[in-house]
Amino acid sequence: MLLARETGGKALLNSNGFFPEAEVVDEALLSYYSLGYTPLHPADGKTHNIKVRLKEKNGRQLRYRQSHSQRTVAEKLEDKLMSVLALGWSQNPLDVRLGQGDMRAIDGKKDSFLVPISVTIPVTSLVCAPGQEAESLCRIRLQMRVSDEKDRVSPMFEKVYGIRVPESAPPDETVTIQLTNKMRRGAHRLAVGVRDETGQTTSYVVQSIDVKGGAAPAAG
Repeated sequence: MLLARETGGKALLNSNGFFPEAEVVDEALLSYYSLGYTPLHPADGKTHNIKVRLKEKNGRQLRYRQSHSQRTVAEKLEDKLMSVLALGWSQNPLDVRLGQGDMRAIDGKKDSFLVPISVTIPVTSLVCAPGQEAESLCRIRLQMRVSDEKDRVSPMFEKVYGIRVPESAPPDETVTIQLTNKMRRGAHRLAVGVRDETGQTTSYVVQSIDVKGGAAPAAG
């Protein structure tokens, strides 16, 4: 009942009078206006109330959502990264490349390893703003999560990087971010999201990693 009331729906409860309730729903579906709009609020992560009024009711009834949430860009990216991690697909307009270094066992911790991960992005894929002293400034947001063979998911890693690119940089210049992940022995799936904050373009890349073995080629 709470869900129906908050979203403008109608709750049908278990009772002997089910069909009369269904007739009410049928009648409502044959005589209604459905209104929608684009919220003007920024993606601030807050909940905003909704109020709808009629100048003259004339027997009309209003049912509508009582509020809506404007999720932040980071929250939307995190949700998509979780989908990428679960489904294993890649979308890579920024031409991001993942690499894996030599893993190293952690002293005193059985079956735990430090796994170096590199994230490489071509500078030509990024939109950079003019900076100072003959250089440009690019901003990227990097998110990363790992799941193991038991579907356990690591906490979200997220960081925004400011990248300074000299005007004299060659056309094939790349930026590489070095990270280190702690992983248990076994098969893992690594999902990385890279967003160009200025160009508002995001890549999602997935790579399989066998801790104790090598890395499979990156998908996509």
